[in-house]
Amino acid sequence: MKGIRVPNGFSALICLVGLFGIQGVWADTLIFDNSNYTGYILTPPSYTEFLDYGLTNGGRISKFVFGYSSPSAVSVLVRFYDGTYRDDPGYEIRQFSMTVPGTGDFVSTLEYVIPEQDRFDLPAGYFGYSFEFSNSDSGIALATGGAGIKRYYWVYDEWIGDFMPADLGENWNFYFQVYTAPPINEVTCDIEGYKFNDSNANHVWDSQEPAMPGWELFLDINGDGAFQSTEPNAVTDPNGFYRFENLASPANYRVREIQKAGWTQTLPGSAENFQYVIKTDPNHVYGPYNFGNTTFVPKYSGGDGSAANPYKISAVADWELLTNTPADWSKNFILVNDIDLGGDSLPLVGTGTTPFTGTFEGNNYVFSNKSSGLFGILGSGGMIRNLGMENIQVVGGGPMAGTLCGINEGGTIRGCFVTGSSGRVSVFGAGGYTGGLCGHNRGSISECYTTIPVSGTGELYGFGGLCGKNEGTISRCYATGNISGFLYLGGLCGINEGTLQASYATGQVSSPWGWYIGGLCGQNLGQIQDCRATGGVEGYEDVGGLCGWNDGGTIHNGYAIGTVAGYSNLGGLCGKKNGGTIGDSFWDMKTSGRTTSSGGDGKTTVEMKTRATFADAGWDFTTIWRICDGTNYPRLQWEPRPVGDFGCPEGVELADLRVMAEDWMATGASVADLAPTPPDGKVNLQDFSVLAGQWMVGVD
Repeated sequence: MKGIRVPNGFSALICLVGLFGIQGVWADTLIFDNSNYTGYILTPPSYTEFLDYGLTNGGRISKFVFGYSSPSAVSVLVRFYDGTYRDDPGYEIRQFSMTVPGTGDFVSTLEYVIPEQDRFDLPAGYFGYSFEFSNSDSGIALATGGAGIKRYYWVYDEWIGDFMPADLGENWNFYFQVYTAPPINEVTCDIEGYKFNDSNANHVWDSQEPAMPGWELFLDINGDGAFQSTEPNAVTDPNGFYRFENLASPANYRVREIQKAGWTQTLPGSAENFQYVIKTDPNHVYGPYNFGNTTFVPKYSGGDGSAANPYKISAVADWELLTNTPADWSKNFILVNDIDLGGDSLPLVGTGTTPFTGTFEGNNYVFSNKSSGLFGILGSGGMIRNLGMENIQVVGGGPMAGTLCGINEGGTIRGCFVTGSSGRVSVFGAGGYTGGLCGHNRGSISECYTTIPVSGTGELYGFGGLCGKNEGTISRCYATGNISGFLYLGGLCGINEGTLQASYATGQVSSPWGWYIGGLCGQNLGQIQDCRATGGVEGYEDVGGLCGWNDGGTIHNGYAIGTVAGYSNLGGLCGKKNGGTIGDSFWDMKTSGRTTSSGGDGKTTVEMKTRATFADAGWDFTTIWRICDGTNYPRLQWEPRPVGDFGCPEGVELADLRVMAEDWMATGASVADLAPTPPDGKVNLQDFSVLAGQWMVGVD
């Protein structure tokens, strides 16, 4: 820069921006109207630019070189400032003054060597120098044309740039010359950041959240996740700031915090095991790498929601928290004891916007006395298992109702059950799909059962003891409750468009003025395999012991024995058939009161209790079915025997009483030792009381 005139009393600010390949940068020929001035010289405005231009602001200042022409002493006051607040004395870093006696006319250069204890290194980032000059200690201004300082520059320990004296012209001309030290093959870097109280645990340092001083951070050199005394560490200052300086580079560093009791780390979170992994290059400052913590407040009754440590549900408050926390509906939960919900109608877990996609392990415990269902929508990937519900009452208007869930949208339900003398599902209005367990199933339901009634009034359709409509898979399930409503009623499901496999229903199904009524399902458009129905059915039209209307579906290896009553299209197995296939399936003509059916083969009661009837049709009595030949209808092998049923025939009856009589008052192991639990090795009145309470249970 040349020929810049600076008015009297003005502070000159010269910003020197380095260019690629330049080793020295200076301002040339600043013309002052007087000789007593303050000037500022700045390095390039950011650390990044130093890297871009291949320059560095590193180096140690050791001396001040200048030339002057004066018959008297020259006084220089030097101040060194932090760059961000370089013009604010409150942020002054270093200040010193020097006086050089007069030596006559201009001498090429004079040096002021800064004492060793006053030498200092240049920091990264913005910084600057302030100089005040006068021609004497008293600071008397020079007269126009008088003597004055001619030039100066800083000298670094590491490097001194070329200095070529120039034609100074008039002796009041004031020359600035500053050299920026070239790269000196630095092999270090810095890492910095802040520690803050992430009070809302959102992983972001919000404006209202305070810094956290006094926290220790360390470089995990050996990668074991724990601080060792030999590893570098830093403590956050009052502003929460930390810095690791002069680190060997290039290298990989892991920055971690030393945990404190009562706090949970939120940033950087679980990624990379709560640490930052930084690959460094020389001459960089890396950051900010911030750490956030929040005070630990346990959610629910324990756990963290992971698969290994699910949230624990042990009280009504836990369940209420879950119903009101959609953010947790993808987490893992476990019920750790029975919970009486006291009739509260809490919101459902899982909505159309946010279905439940986590895992809920019931642990064979029971929710009881709730006046609505538990889950709204179980989403794809979600699972509910081993959960019991007792005396749950779902009463109200609208479709898609169930004690466990309204809709299973691709999830898995396994090992769940619904019982209780006061439990029921009763709805009214218009729409469809109501079940004792689930309103609409599009996922998988297995090893579940219900014993409660399901009913509806109005223009509702699709009622079933287990589900209203099935478009998924139902296997190894049963329902014993009675079903009543208008259209599409079934003991297990109202409408089947999926697969019913190895399942059964025993409840009565009734709709005096309705259509499509079946002991197992009202309408079948899917597949029914290895299923049975024993309850009576009543409807107006399209009424069948197993299926009211087989609408293009398939039925294999099924049977029905319940009474069939109605006005039109009545069948012992199926009321109406519209395409599809019905094969190797049977009904009892005597117990059903029907000699005809739209599909299947009618048999006498004796034939229905004869193993050969079914074995000759290819039924599997090795892995799927069992039968007390000559005394009972076939049962599924997975069906549990009732307490007191010691063997064939099925159910608790005279044969079982005879078994107990044979071991009466005996001591030692006996199948008739029913009580207490564990057995006491005696068959006595206590055992007989249990048998009497089970009398005729399971008898066909």
